[in-house]
Amino acid sequence: MSDPASLLPKNATEQEKIMEVVAAVRLEAIPVPLRDLFNPALIQEDLLPWLAWALNTLEWRSDLSVQQQRDAIAISIDVHNELGTRASLRRGLDSIGLTNSTIIEIPAILFNGAENFDGNIDYSNGPFLFDIQITDAETQYSVADIKRAIETFSNVRSHLRNLFISQLFYNGNIDFDGLNNFDGGYISG
Repeated sequence: MSDPASLLPKNATEQEKIMEVVAAVRLEAIPVPLRDLFNPALIQEDLLPWLAWALNTLEWRSDLSVQQQRDAIAISIDVHNELGTRASLRRGLDSIGLTNSTIIEIPAILFNGAENFDGNIDYSNGPFLFDIQITDAETQYSVADIKRAIETFSNVRSHLRNLFISQLFYNGNIDFDGLNNFDGGYISG
């Protein structure tokens, strides 16, 4: 009669039975329960980078706190489900600390009434333009970091038209003495 815990068929060779016992002994020696390996809340801290790699976490940085790393891994599946949408872009900007930014969507095709569109042409797959206005003076990230987050979280057909960072050179102190010309205070990049 065969062992009820064995997965081998009744006609297994003696060598296969020995290999099964050795494999079971080695699996029991692993200090991490297998059910905890894909749980970001329970996995050991030193295994977090491996879980982030396995789940393809987009915004993984080793300089984050352990709890922030666990949170980034926990939402990675949701991020991949909404990747390429406005919500994904918002989540990407929030993940680098730009919670006080505005996404301005601009359709690539402007209809001025001069042309007749009868529905035969599908414009839904055309390029999509957007501007981002950042009004967070306390940001510690460079423009390259911001552009990398935008490229990561937006889809391929979306193109960043302008990046407005309004408080890089404006500190809130304005003298209205007529000597300066204020054009909105934005840097276009």
